Amino acid sequence: MKKNLSGIKIPIKVLFHSKIFLIMRLILILTCVFSLNIMAINSYAQNKKLDINAEGQTLREVLKIIENESLFRFFYNDEFTDLEKPVYLTAEKKSIEEILTLLLRNSAVTYKILDNSFVVLTPVINEQGFKVTGVVKDVTSGEPLAGVTVMVEGTSVGTITGADGRYTIEAPTARSVLVFSFIGYATQRIEINNRTEVNVEMLLDVRNLSEVVVIGYGSRQKKDVTGAISQISSAEITKRPVLNAQVAIQGQMPGVYVASVSSDPSARPTIRIRGVGTLGFNDPLYVIDGVPITEGYTGSDITSRQVTLRGDVNPLNMINPNDIESISVLKDASASAIYGLRASNGVILITTKRGARGAVKIDLTSQYGIQNFFKKYKAASISDYVAWSLEAFNNRLLTDPSYKKDQYFSFFDETNQQYLGNSQDYRKDWLKAALVENAVIQDHNLSVSGGNDISNYAVGAGYSTQDQATWYKKFTRYSTFANSDHKLTKWLKIGESIRLVYTYTERKPSGPGLDAEYTVPWQPFYDNTNTQGLLGLASYRLNGTVPSPFDPNYVNSLDGYALPGRYVNNYSVAGNPLQFYPYGYGSASRTNFLAQAPYSYDNTGMFRTLGGTYAEFTPVKGLRVRGTLNIDYYIQKQESFYMIERALFESNAGRLTTYASQGNTYTYRPRENLNIVKEFLAAYSKTLQKHSIDLLFNASDQRYYWTATSLGIGTYSPIPNWDQRRIEEGWKPEYKGSFYERERRGLLGYLGRFSYNFDNKYYLDLSVRRDGSSMFAPGYKWGTFPAFALAWRISRESFMSNLTWIDDLKLRGGWGKVGNQETRPYSYLSIVNLNPKAAFGTGTTVGDGILYDAAALSDFPVTDLTWEKVETTNIGFDATLLKNQVTLTAEYYYRFTDGILQTFQLARVVGALNNPKTNLAQVKNTGFEFQLGYNQKFGELGFNASFNLTTVKNEVVKLAYGQPITSGDYRIEEGYSMNYIYGYKTAGIYQTQQEVDDWKATTTDPGKDTHKSPGDIIFVDQYGDYITGVSPEGADKDYNPDGKINDRDRMYLGKTIPGYYYGITLNLDYKNFDLSMIFQGVGDVQKVNNRVLNSASGFGYNFDAAYKNRWTPDNPNTKIPRFVQGDPSGNNRTSDRMIQNAGFLRFQTFQLGYSLRGGILQKLGVSKLRYYIGGSNLFVISGYNDLDPEDNYLPTTFTTGINLSF
Repeated sequence: MKKNLSGIKIPIKVLFHSKIFLIMRLILILTCVFSLNIMAINSYAQNKKLDINAEGQTLREVLKIIENESLFRFFYNDEFTDLEKPVYLTAEKKSIEEILTLLLRNSAVTYKILDNSFVVLTPVINEQGFKVTGVVKDVTSGEPLAGVTVMVEGTSVGTITGADGRYTIEAPTARSVLVFSFIGYATQRIEINNRTEVNVEMLLDVRNLSEVVVIGYGSRQKKDVTGAISQISSAEITKRPVLNAQVAIQGQMPGVYVASVSSDPSARPTIRIRGVGTLGFNDPLYVIDGVPITEGYTGSDITSRQVTLRGDVNPLNMINPNDIESISVLKDASASAIYGLRASNGVILITTKRGARGAVKIDLTSQYGIQNFFKKYKAASISDYVAWSLEAFNNRLLTDPSYKKDQYFSFFDETNQQYLGNSQDYRKDWLKAALVENAVIQDHNLSVSGGNDISNYAVGAGYSTQDQATWYKKFTRYSTFANSDHKLTKWLKIGESIRLVYTYTERKPSGPGLDAEYTVPWQPFYDNTNTQGLLGLASYRLNGTVPSPFDPNYVNSLDGYALPGRYVNNYSVAGNPLQFYPYGYGSASRTNFLAQAPYSYDNTGMFRTLGGTYAEFTPVKGLRVRGTLNIDYYIQKQESFYMIERALFESNAGRLTTYASQGNTYTYRPRENLNIVKEFLAAYSKTLQKHSIDLLFNASDQRYYWTATSLGIGTYSPIPNWDQRRIEEGWKPEYKGSFYERERRGLLGYLGRFSYNFDNKYYLDLSVRRDGSSMFAPGYKWGTFPAFALAWRISRESFMSNLTWIDDLKLRGGWGKVGNQETRPYSYLSIVNLNPKAAFGTGTTVGDGILYDAAALSDFPVTDLTWEKVETTNIGFDATLLKNQVTLTAEYYYRFTDGILQTFQLARVVGALNNPKTNLAQVKNTGFEFQLGYNQKFGELGFNASFNLTTVKNEVVKLAYGQPITSGDYRIEEGYSMNYIYGYKTAGIYQTQQEVDDWKATTTDPGKDTHKSPGDIIFVDQYGDYITGVSPEGADKDYNPDGKINDRDRMYLGKTIPGYYYGITLNLDYKNFDLSMIFQGVGDVQKVNNRVLNSASGFGYNFDAAYKNRWTPDNPNTKIPRFVQGDPSGNNRTSDRMIQNAGFLRFQTFQLGYSLRGGILQKLGVSKLRYYIGGSNLFVISGYNDLDPEDNYLPTTFTTGINLSF
């Protein structure tokens, strides 16, 4: 049977809130006003009638007359010779089109009327073309340059210079402009101006210095940047086959670590900027088009329940990567302090595309890809599964003769009639069903942009889907955006932007994924023998009786799927009675997830809008005053519906009666997020000879509102099916459940920044931000965050002039403070718990009384709670070398976090149920960053390479009372990297009973001594229990062995924060071909990997085939301990033998493209047509013994796509 969702009706329906209607109405009104305005303008051009009486005046003079008598304005080149020709024309009540046609009929000039009543005059294109030849040389050496691209501006006509530097091209007119571009050289625009030969000498390119970098509340040329900022452009972002821009920056920026995520389209990748700086919230601040993004249920106190309530919300899922102009990352406080108490973990600035001056540009991108897993596990055969299970059972009997067989033992006993060892192996069916073969990822986008000296605009729309490569989740996104800027007067400019996104996520009961290989091999997945289907089930459900001959208690399959539960004859009892086993094929029987799909629904729809408007005044030259209002709003609605029929396919249920009292359960959870940001900005720039200053003041007011509601019925639900889902008021309250939660925050901020530049040589940046947050108590709400940065472009000094191999060299350094406010709102107060009851009065029994509602204060308030403070220092240099062929950046950073919020334990006598948090801990991160780039052209082959490397040394400096924090196998302790692996030290495997006895003579392992046997792990006694007055103060153990193995013997085994990470980018281009490759790597990091290292028990999931190398008397030289049921010797405790180096090098992405030029494309008006194929996660090199050192569920993706521009 094919795996699909045919017959499953999953309607995509959005239940809009009244606020959405309001937003949509506003959008409609604005659209109508804009449309009416355009219609009015166009109507004017069509309806305005003019009278002309020209008797020998020049064409220029006639155009001036028309301008004086109408709203039309003419734009033309003053060098047009036709403008001085005399005109003789008499016309009455003629439209502008009629008059211009008559005026220009005998000239070489044509015209175009724009929407805003502007008329552009252009030369008539000569259909025969104009042929131009020439030679391109290096201005310094005089050598000819091969491979230089020569294009006719505004067209798709182009060619490339040959080995001798010569070219030939046919331009549309004698006044066309040729554009010469070449890697490492500055692009040149040269007007033909009736010349048939145009020779060019090209200069070295200084684009790397003049590249514009977004810095927050503005932008600068790269040469003028003083802080630690990394940026990538749209061209680099769109080379990755992803729907999420976070993943697109992976491996391309020093200091920015982005962990890979699975094929789950809603997954939020972990991003860390220069290490991990706090015990709680470490995510960076995202700022999209100037709007700081805030979400509900984020912060250091978030619980798993709140994560569930927040739902699948990734702030960057609303942004189509194709819509992004650039992504900048502010890494040190001198750059990020302008965002104050939100910038402690760095800031990611995302700038989307806007319109620009020029002709209308249409861009179409379309991409389609498939995702698959090519690396899979290999499990043992049925015969080995049986034999190894019995081996584990028999080994247990050696030290525990009374150990009992469980109810499933008969399945493994070949002497029993229930023996399944001769069954068919069904694992392939399970694995095929658990994986979605050729899971689709696709992205299609259309955008239109353009503008002139007064207005520009950009609009676009996109459609994207991504299927999870394991069963089952599908993400769909519909997006649209519009923005424009308008210069209304010389001193007033306004603009707006709006982005609307609707996403829909559809889920079905998840399967075991790649672990399906370890399914009990004799459990069937499909079974087509049953013919009763749902007809019999419906009768059973409605009447409570079992219709003959159908009996759901005996049926082993339904709808073509095998059921996990079944009745088994008990041959140990007289009469061989039937006994129902929910886990019908053993204790590890799996739920038939595919069979449950028609009876389970879990869908989430989200509508999100991010938009804003601004007005900017320029009363005097250099001064601009700007007011901005931005709103980020989303409503997310999740609906889940589970029918009682699903019980038949659940391994822990197996019968309809399991959920009979529940009925078909239904839950509806709407969540709303509203983020309003108001800002006022005043900036002044002035240059006096060699002195340049920039002053900026900003005031911001951010208000944030979050609500979560849940309505559901989970007892005796009368809902018959998905289409009739609802919750009625008349249903009994005790059958329904509901809650409503809300969160409110506010933030006020004031920013001042002063920048000074002398002769583009010496730079100074000073900034201070003052923030107030509602998160903290009165008296602790406000904080001040100063920063400064210095830079010296030493290459501009006269004493550097002889070092011709240095094109540019800049030394820079900075210091600053930022904050972190992410904690539970109002956590300085004690939450009132309204659940308790209190008894007052006298009841029927002594001590009883009448129960009344009561309240309890379950928290210990910490009124002086305030934000964490991060101090950073940064020193580095930027260099451009060897005629702009080499770029190099190197810097050292120091990042110290003080006052980290830490939970500490109070004595229960205080009466607090929850332990409080206060500002106690300290953490520091230090390291180096390097980025090396190389550009070169070898004939027609262009080559570009970039390498970045970041080192991180993380250390916990201080904890509350010096006490370590242990959570499972991970620990936070002073003097160590955060969250290091905490486990036991081992000394190999016992080979003989004598070795066991010798160990027991000096050491004990409480509760496990009697089971110690050859083949077990030898644990080393390292430490002892804490001894007052002897053990170090603040320690939780004594650092001397005490002859006993217990939790105190655990020790540092490895660190989970990478010591370094790096990225490699390679780009090649040859003629019309281009190739890009990205590699990413991580090192000096460890992970716990107990796969094929545990002392395996039997009778559960199947074994990995590699367990063939386990310890046996005949195979003593191994690291895998013996099989023994239940691990009574404690072999599976996390220990050093399970620690592996998790470093890796991954071939992250490649893309091979081919661009078509000229020919028929030019006639069709196509300026760009590029086709490409690509792939991601192609291979990974690692010593880690699993499918992948980062995530086993990273699929390999292959894509193909097309970029088309008009």
